[in-house]
Parts: sequence; C-alpha cells; structure tokens
Amino acid sequence: MAGSAVLQVLPHMEQGGMQRHVVDVARHAAKAGWQIHIASSGGVLERDLIGYKARHVHLPVASTSPWQQLRCMFKLAAYAKANEISLIHAHDPRCGWSAAFAARRANTTFLATAHRVIEGRSGLARLGRRIMVMGDRTIATSHHIGQQLVQQLQAEQNRIRVVYRGIDLAEFKPESILGHRIAALADRWRTRDGRAVVLLPGRVAPDNGHLTALAAMTVLDRDDFDVVIVGEQERDNAYIKKLEREIAAKKLGERVRFGGFCEDMPAALALADLVILPTANGNGSGRILLEAQAMGKPVIVSSVGSFEELVLPASTGWLIQPGDEGELAWALDRALSMEGEVKDRLAKRARDFIAAEFSVERMAERTMAVYDELRRTSP
Repeated sequence: MAGSAVLQVLPHMEQGGMQRHVVDVARHAAKAGWQIHIASSGGVLERDLIGYKARHVHLPVASTSPWQQLRCMFKLAAYAKANEISLIHAHDPRCGWSAAFAARRANTTFLATAHRVIEGRSGLARLGRRIMVMGDRTIATSHHIGQQLVQQLQAEQNRIRVVYRGIDLAEFKPESILGHRIAALADRWRTRDGRAVVLLPGRVAPDNGHLTALAAMTVLDRDDFDVVIVGEQERDNAYIKKLEREIAAKKLGERVRFGGFCEDMPAALALADLVILPTANGNGSGRILLEAQAMGKPVIVSSVGSFEELVLPASTGWLIQPGDEGELAWALDRALSMEGEVKDRLAKRARDFIAAEFSVERMAERTMAVYDELRRTSP
C-alpha cells in the first residue's frame, strides 16, 4: 500500500467520538504505509496527529454558508489533485457533499462512514444524508446503522461494510490504573466504604434513563449501593432540577451523586462495580459500554439501537427494555449479587469479547481492508 493517500474529511477536530475514531484510524493507517491527510476546521485533536506524518488542512467544510461550501468544494478538489489522493473519506453529512464533489472533480474514489443513526425524517433531511450512501462504499459503525441506511436512504446492501468503533485496550486495562487516580474520584464523589458503586454515564438529558434508574432504586429491596451520575450538566437546566426533586421525593439524597464531567474514565470504571445505561434511545455510539467491559465491569443497557451488538447478554451484561424500572431493578439485583469467582469469570469474558471485536487495532484493520478493496476495484 506504499504511496497510497487518503483524505479524511470531517467538521472539526475537537474532542468527540468521531474525531477520536479518525485519529485512531489515521495513526494505524500511517504505520501501514498510507499517506494521511485530514481536512476540517481544526481543533485540539490535531496535536494527536503529530508523529504520524499526518497532514491537516484547515477548511470550513461543515459551514452552513453556500458560498463557503462552494469554495471548499473547489479547494478540496485542488488539494486532492495536488497531493495525488487515492481515496476521499467523509465522516459527516455536513461535509459529505463537498467531499463527494472533490472526489468527482479530482477523479478519485469517494466513501463515507455513518457514525450515528439517521435522524430527521423530512425529505430535506433525507436528501442531505443521502450523500453518505452515494459513494463507492459506505462504512457503518454497526449492523443497526447499516440497516437504517438501507431502509431510510435506500443504500445498496452490497456497498455497506460494518466497522465497529474501537477503543485503546492499553488505556482501559484494569491493572494499569494507579490507586491514587481511583482514590481521587472516590473522594470527589464521596463514595462510601462497603457500598457498591453503580455508574450511570452519559449526558444528563431526558432520554438517558436517569428517572428510570431512580424508580428502580425504590423498587429494589436493597440499599447497599450508591449511584453516581457522570456526565456534562448545566445546573440551571430544567431536567436537572426535575431529577433533584425526584431524588428528594424518593429520599435518595444519600445514595445518588452528580459526578459531573469526568476526564479520567478509566479510573471511574475501575472505581465502579457496575455500569448502567438505561437510555430510551440508541442514538449514541455506546463507547462507554466497550470501555466498561474492557475494564471487566458488568453492564446493564437498554435493548435499543446498536447497543444490542455491544453486549453478550447473560455473559457480559444484561439487556433490558427501555423505561422498565422493574426489569432494571431485577438486573441490578442479579449484577450486585454476583460473588467473587462469578465476577472474575464475567470480567475475563468481557475483556476477551472487547479485545476480539472492538479494539482500535481491529477497527483500523477493518477500515484499511475497505480502503484496500476500493484500491483493487477502482479503475
């Protein structure tokens, strides 16, 4: 593959699942001999490209200005020609049309990755997202997303390739988490000795199942665990205030913590005994489920969207119906009742499962296999 060049196009390089995905693929593709080019409006993750000979070009590829979009189309095309780009790879509908135009004008191959479920059912919304399935190949980050592409955007099934997102197993390795990192979070969240810690991660928003979790705590006839809600929140947010009222009404003030945004998720997962995600929708990437299982933690997650593909039911965790506090309470009881040997076996199965299917290396290999396939079939 020496001498092959790929141009990845995405809105920006700030922190985010899509952006981390692009950086991880770029790192491994560069090691495999690819020349890596990235076009975006820039961001903090540009620094992670240093050392991999990846070249970043600043362009407002996701601008809502028609004039800016037109300029980007021609600039991307000129850049692709000047750098002998073999493949142009779009990661978002907002920059997909510019990338597709550039590929056509530069007479090179176009593909796209659909990172999330398709949202918006209006004709205009579907038209905007249609570009994601008009290339030579479309990568879907789950089978569920792949099926949505077929059903909602009339994608051709034989052009879809599933490449799951991957995580860095070296970062999420239980034995590598130093005690002081765990202790710092335990102190910050005021966890109590002798009580299990149940982590409820994700943005603090109505669809993410916090009310279901509170209801399950009152249904469950045990109080030997505390719940830490970890995620970005605005103190003046009406939903936060509603949660606070529910916590007070159910007399759960001593057992529920708002952990806020956490920068050290490996330590947070090391501290946790269990991770729950009782969300009402499957729009997220489910990355936290991969990280939790890599750390050997059991997970309880709603059976929605792509999440069903990220857990081995009754083996590494439990799938529940969204909004069902009774089922969540049952699963909580099962998970918290596991004894030492059973927990150890689950931890090993979970980490083996993630290592086999969801490592960064596996993700990069599968992505480059699609690149290689396109190279072989392009004229």
